Formats: sequence, C-alpha cells, structure tokens
Amino acid sequence: YVPNTPTELTVQKLWYDAEGNPLDPEGLPESIEIQLYRYAEGQSKADAEPVENGKATLRADSDAEKNWKYTWTGLPKEDPQGKTYYYYVEEVSVPDGYAVSYSANNETGIQTGVLTVSNTKSERYLLPDTGGTGTLPLYLGGAGLLGAGTFWGVKRRGKSRKK
Repeated sequence: YVPNTPTELTVQKLWYDAEGNPLDPEGLPESIEIQLYRYAEGQSKADAEPVENGKATLRADSDAEKNWKYTWTGLPKEDPQGKTYYYYVEEVSVPDGYAVSYSANNETGIQTGVLTVSNTKSERYLLPDTGGTGTLPLYLGGAGLLGAGTFWGVKRRGKSRKK
C-alpha cells in the first residue's frame, strides 16, 4: 500500500503592458478569479472537471508571498484507481482590455509546482472616421456589371438560337 500523499499547487498572476513590461499596480483590477481543473492520466483537458473548492480570488497584497498568488494544498496526486491527476487553471473572467496567456506547463497540466497566468494589456486603436464613401459604391458597381454581363449574355444567346 502506497499512501496518496497530497500535493500543493500555486498559481501566480503577472501583468504586462503591450510591450511586455510589468505594469504599475495602479490601475489594475482589484481582483481576479481563477478556477482549478483536473483530469486523470489517460484523459485530456476536454475530460477535465473543476476541482471542488478550486475557485480562488487573487489580488494585490503588500506581502510578496500573497501578491497576486494563491496556493491550493492537500490536492490528491491520484484518483481512487491509482491514475495520476494533472491540474491546470483558467482565468474565470479576463478583464476588458487584456489578453490572457498561460505558462507552458498549464497546457499539459502539472501535479505540483507553479502555474503562471499572464495578462497583457491590449492596445486598441480607434481608427478615425475619414468621411469616405466606404465600399458600398464598389459593391453596387460590381453588381451592376455582373447584371449587365448576364443580361448581354442571355440576349446574345437568344439571338444565336433564332438563326
């Protein structure tokens, strides 16, 4: 008999600007939610289920050990049949204006260690309205040429059959 020794898993959150530089804590969301999932050996992420009590709230904290981090402890390493569990996380709701990415070990799942979730600020440019006519005249012109060509072809075909 080999006891199912519990394991622990930490998720950390990193914030970057569009150029990849760390963001100043001011202006960041107050908190974010992360959901922990697991699946057993021989399964894939598509078979994963949310872990009971696996939702965590991460927030800024003056204590560096808690700053945008959360650690789950007592996670089982194996299911009752002895198959190894693999864990991964997903951000529940990505804040507007950010793109989320995950550390490579999040793709395959891990048993113990650190998973990193990164949010990169998206630069959204609003293109000015130039007052142009747009593409509607081009579509109408193309439809007109197509219609005229079809009409001419049908009319010509009719004349050749009369001869």
